[in-house]
Amino acid sequence: MSDITHFTKSFLARQPIFDATLNTWGYMLLFRACGEDTCAEIDNPFEATTDVLSTLPMVTEGLPEHARAMIRFPARAIREEMPVTLRPESTAMIMARLSCSSQEDILVLERLKEEGYLVAVDDLSPGCEGDKLVGMADILVLDFATQSEDQLRALARVAVRGGLTLMAKKVETREGMALARELGVQLFHGYFYQQPDIHEGRKLSTVRAARMRLFELLSQDEPDFDVIATAIEPDPVISFRLLNFLNSPHFGFAREISSVRQAIVLAGWHKVRNWLRLILLSDITPQEKTSELLYLSAHRARFLELLATSAGQAEQAQSLFLVGLFSLLDALLDMPMSEVVRLVHLSPEISEALCGDESAFSPWLALARTIENGEWDAMGHLALNLNLPTGSVSEAYVEAYEWADGFFKTSSIPG
Repeated sequence: MSDITHFTKSFLARQPIFDATLNTWGYMLLFRACGEDTCAEIDNPFEATTDVLSTLPMVTEGLPEHARAMIRFPARAIREEMPVTLRPESTAMIMARLSCSSQEDILVLERLKEEGYLVAVDDLSPGCEGDKLVGMADILVLDFATQSEDQLRALARVAVRGGLTLMAKKVETREGMALARELGVQLFHGYFYQQPDIHEGRKLSTVRAARMRLFELLSQDEPDFDVIATAIEPDPVISFRLLNFLNSPHFGFAREISSVRQAIVLAGWHKVRNWLRLILLSDITPQEKTSELLYLSAHRARFLELLATSAGQAEQAQSLFLVGLFSLLDALLDMPMSEVVRLVHLSPEISEALCGDESAFSPWLALARTIENGEWDAMGHLALNLNLPTGSVSEAYVEAYEWADGFFKTSSIPG
């Protein structure tokens, strides 16, 4: 087994799926699938699905109750009724168009549908109307990365005639999103939501600009707590959110925390600083932006912070936290990243990584993105080049989910 395999085995990532209003409908779950030249390939789809289901609780424990988990099930997994290990109201089964064609498969599918499981059919091509599996589908999946516009339009007509829900996967641009809406798509997957909608001359409001300046105050390793408290306490929104968060049952402090000064003393500056950063980021995020941007920012921040410690570079942990936290600020604020970094006065190394230039922190941010994209080979190579210990990437990734889930559940911030 190669070194890269250690980083990628039993690795599961989740990608959001949005409804038409960009609320989170569910998550597509991707399992490790590395190229055979660089790490062990899971050639057996059944074994891959089994691994997904065994890893699933670690990644989905904090999902919203209404969210569906979309998982690819091969024919054997359907015949053995593996979906019954999951709740029907929170599961959508993705199947390739020709994966389940025998009468035995169809009978099992009928039973699963009666129990409430959704059937999503992928790998479609025009002329699929007569397929048995398509006839049982709830959702038809369009692939915006591989299918031509003519194919997409033809398949959209199939869905309309059958009264089926259309889902578009791998929608990466705003132009792709516009086409998907034109076709009547109701569910959207891809990284279009991470693309900023930049308009020349756009400026931050006075209130948001003041919030951004607070980030600089929080960057100090040995701050004057009185100065920080004086800056934060007059802001009722920030103060309320911090105190509400710290007084939640999640922390179990023996007495109620009633001031920012008290919070810093009892919880510690390191923790309070990062929580304040997240609260500030949530406060400057426009309401029309999907909460997935804020959640992903938090997850990246904690993930990179944990990896720095695992790699024996604890002195870089706070810088990497900021790299992750600010990595989607251009999309959150719909401003060029080059302008955003000037507002928060970051170090050159952090600014360069955020702007896509080469810096010591660029490979770390690239590592987070390769996981989110399901690019396991690239992730393994980056992990090796960063000298990360075996198993540290997957452990930090899951722990970052737990941290972000815990924060958003207890801080009264949507996430």
